[in-house]
Amino acid sequence: ISCEKFLEPLPEKRFSEEDLTTNPAYAEGVLLRAYTLLPSSYNFTTDMASDNAVSNSPSDAVNQIVLGGWTSNSGTISQWGKAYEAFLYINKFLKIAPNVVWDYKSPQKSASFYKRLVGEAYALRGIWGFYLLQNHGGYAGEQLLGYPILTRELIPKDDYKLPRNTYAECVAQILADLDSAIAKLPLKWADIAGNDIYNATMGARFWNRVNGLTAKFFKARVLLYAASPAFSASGYTWQQAAESAADIMIENNGITGLSSADVEFYKTAPTNTSREVIWSSSRVQSKYDLEANSFPPSLFGKGNVNPTQDFVNAFPNKDGTPFTGPANSLSQFNNRDPRLAKYVVYNGSTFKSKVMDFSDKETSIDAPGRNVNATLSGYYLKKFLSESVSIDPSKPFVGKDVYYAYARYTEALLNFAEAANESVGPDVPIKGFTARSVINAIRTRAGITSTAYINGLDQAGLRKAIRNERRIELCFEGHRFWDIRRWNDIDAMKRSVNGIKFSSDNLSATVSEIQKREYKDYQIYGPIPYSETHTYDIKQNDGWQ
Repeated sequence: ISCEKFLEPLPEKRFSEEDLTTNPAYAEGVLLRAYTLLPSSYNFTTDMASDNAVSNSPSDAVNQIVLGGWTSNSGTISQWGKAYEAFLYINKFLKIAPNVVWDYKSPQKSASFYKRLVGEAYALRGIWGFYLLQNHGGYAGEQLLGYPILTRELIPKDDYKLPRNTYAECVAQILADLDSAIAKLPLKWADIAGNDIYNATMGARFWNRVNGLTAKFFKARVLLYAASPAFSASGYTWQQAAESAADIMIENNGITGLSSADVEFYKTAPTNTSREVIWSSSRVQSKYDLEANSFPPSLFGKGNVNPTQDFVNAFPNKDGTPFTGPANSLSQFNNRDPRLAKYVVYNGSTFKSKVMDFSDKETSIDAPGRNVNATLSGYYLKKFLSESVSIDPSKPFVGKDVYYAYARYTEALLNFAEAANESVGPDVPIKGFTARSVINAIRTRAGITSTAYINGLDQAGLRKAIRNERRIELCFEGHRFWDIRRWNDIDAMKRSVNGIKFSSDNLSATVSEIQKREYKDYQIYGPIPYSETHTYDIKQNDGWQ
């Protein structure tokens, strides 16, 4: 593990271990550093590296990934460096925490502070462990491997040439860390009337920290990955994944805990009151960066994220039946799943009080090929963008806060539906819930008018519907790239993607290939970074150099 850069001698104004143990604020700062390393903004890279979208920028690093240039030296997707830096701070904190007097005036408060902070540390170590498995777990020969487990502070004299643990061992460590967190943390941050000590150390004021429900969420997510086809040799089962996801549903009022159809969770400031957001970053993403990067050029944006025709085709008809085409006219957008209009700006749709014209006439600067910032696919991203934002250079900019969600309830429901269907089929309950009822609830919330199509599916048919529902509901949240891989869906990974071009009179349209995907079969699994394999003989995943 290349941790030496984090273990250089302390420069001036850095804190020694004695400084940390005698000052609670300094000690807590060690833990807080592991928080700051977490992602805090949406960048859409992995969605553009999947069949959901393409980038219109030739220089975008994602193009290197999809066009055959993804190597073990590509850092665009890797989580290795950040994860091990986070482990450094977390393990340091767990070492010093027992020696810190967290409140000099009250032993009870001191003990409660300690319990909470150690719980947070275990939760964060489990979360970072998941990110490592997601990005770097894979086969080396006959072995399904994870990452080198690190649960103590390394010092300069230690041997850093740590071997990779098995995938199953990594899952077990993550689950142990998350269980430790669950035992120490409240499920949600809330005050208790009349309990001043609890409120000061465990109460609502800590709304922006990881809580017990978040630990349960990541426990269910890592079990879902471990049970999936690409990682099933780990020995973990769909039943375990389903039961773990059901535990979250029990805590959040099951299907009735779904938020309303118009919820825009990413625009909701983190609080204890959101039914949809289990945990999100308290750091506000730049107030108009998303819009500047994604608005069409006629609205002064760079149009960077272009949903594919393949993604648009995934949205069913409003009655719940699959869309089967044709996609060669404006009529394809009629009577479709309402989420299509919420997530995608398409030809003829209204956006910022303007009817969008992507037809192939010279005045349509938003049409493919008509502007350096025009779409490649014939579509623009709408999800996450605020129509109230203005980036017109002739006027004062108007922004809107956006918050990055680490865990949201709809994903927990989708995790349950997938695992339950794989384990026991559509209609056998697990802890009182069935896969079919959960999917129907999500689709009904979205505006689908009938459950007849879902109700007629067998296990294989519902599997396809659940996977498609994940693609729609979780789009541009960083899931599709990894879902395709954990399903071991090599065809979907390598399939070329398509776009659409409308005639100048808007009476017809042509769907055609816009980008080949040059992935290799072995790229179902991500690589161990070259910086590690070049340093010592850590095992690389098959196929990677």
